[in-house]
This record gives sequence, C-alpha cells and structure tokens, in this order.
Amino acid sequence: MPNSFDPAPPKGPVFPRRAGPLVLIVDDQPDVRLALAYMLEALEFRVSEAGDAAGALAKLDDPRVDVMLIDLHLGADAEDGVALIRQVRERSNPPCMIAMSGVYPQDVLDHVLEIADAALSKPFSKDELLQTIKQVLERARTVSTRRTC
Repeated sequence: MPNSFDPAPPKGPVFPRRAGPLVLIVDDQPDVRLALAYMLEALEFRVSEAGDAAGALAKLDDPRVDVMLIDLHLGADAEDGVALIRQVRERSNPPCMIAMSGVYPQDVLDHVLEIADAALSKPFSKDELLQTIKQVLERARTVSTRRTC
C-alpha cells in the first residue's frame, strides 16, 4: 500500500549541482526546454529557463549567465527571438548567444549570425549542442579577457 506521505517525483532533470557555465534556455515550448535542460545538465552545465523574451530579460539580471540558447520563433511573434538577441546585445557584457530554430531554413539562420554568436537548426544532437557551446565560449575567451561574448 503506497504511503500517502511519499513525496511526489521531481519534475524536470535531477542531476547533482554543477559548477559549469550557466546556460539560459529561451523557448516557448516547455517540452523543448525540458529536453534541452536534460541534455545540458547531463553535460555538466548549469541551466536556467525562460518561456519568453520578458522572462529571459528578467533572468539576465543574474550576471552569471554565460550562454543563452534562444529560439527565434517565440510564441505568436515570429520576430521575438531576433528582437531579444538585439536587446541583449545592447547590454554591457552580454552573454554568448546561440540562436536556434526548427522553423527557419539554414540561410535565415546564417543571416542571424550577424547578431548571434552561433546558430543551430532543430533538431540537433547533444554533440552538436556541446560543440557549439564550447566554440562560442572559447571564441569569447580568445577575443576578450571577459567571460562573455
């Protein structure tokens, strides 16, 4: 007979606390955020999540965000992800930003590289994600003594 005092199973990934770079996932689809969080935490990154541009901007008040994974098509506004990248880029010491999309073709993603540090086309593998994050962080280290892009 089940004990009524058993705690509910945890929601989301459950991995030991990590000390790696902090990645902010910005995507309006909760299942995508969850899948990315699982992948990133398994790769020993720390993870934060936002479902829209406003939530992402609020979380950027935490100066520890190292990388943002930003879906270009947030909700009903097809330009919301691009607008978010532009807003973040105007801040002092912005984090590295990786645009991602399952809607736009690669040529559109290539154009986004004018404002983002990298772009990924969904679906992408855990290896592609890891390689891209490592590349933008390494590029940021070699370009500047700051930890941000």
